[in-house]
Amino acid sequence: MLGRLHMDVDTRIKKYCQLSSIVFQLKRSKANVIIRFKDLLKVEGKYHSDHLEKEVKKMVNEIEDDAEANLVETNLNPQSLNNPVRLRSYKTEDPVDTLSGSGCAIWQAARAASAAATFFDPIKIGSQLYVDGGTGYNNPIELVLEEAKSIWSNAPSRIQCLVSIGTGVPDHDDFSKLKEADEWKKQARPCPDLRCSKHSVNLCFD
Repeated sequence: MLGRLHMDVDTRIKKYCQLSSIVFQLKRSKANVIIRFKDLLKVEGKYHSDHLEKEVKKMVNEIEDDAEANLVETNLNPQSLNNPVRLRSYKTEDPVDTLSGSGCAIWQAARAASAAATFFDPIKIGSQLYVDGGTGYNNPIELVLEEAKSIWSNAPSRIQCLVSIGTGVPDHDDFSKLKEADEWKKQARPCPDLRCSKHSVNLCFD
């Protein structure tokens, strides 16, 4: 919103509040424990992913006059699938994985960055599935610094202070109170092909 869509902070907050009131509506009743547990086993989100897609497309169309507008104007050649995937709205010569390399639309990037486990379904872009980076990159501060270095050669001397906001570790007691989270932890297992990014990870399923 702040970068690719060039919104000011006040407009961004207003749009986010409008978006949240629509997309954060549960698919299932809280009383329907069995169905919600099945959603966890199938790695399905508890909120409607199609609602999120619809609202993001609507917002993009209002600003770009094109709901399918790309994250960047030109495509890049895809790189190795084992590197972190970074959501970029600008051009760079640094050879790292980026969703912009596949002609990714703005709404697809938004969906990938929002596909947190148990909240929204993973999204398939090209031949890959993407989920939110909280799985392995909840605090991407090191990737941000790497990105800055790839843009500005003198970044280490230019950057005097780097502040990470909103990426702290949640209280363990609060996390353990959620039945869904407890069940998710029980089902969690190592993935042989887990690809992380600044905001999203690329997850391969058998």
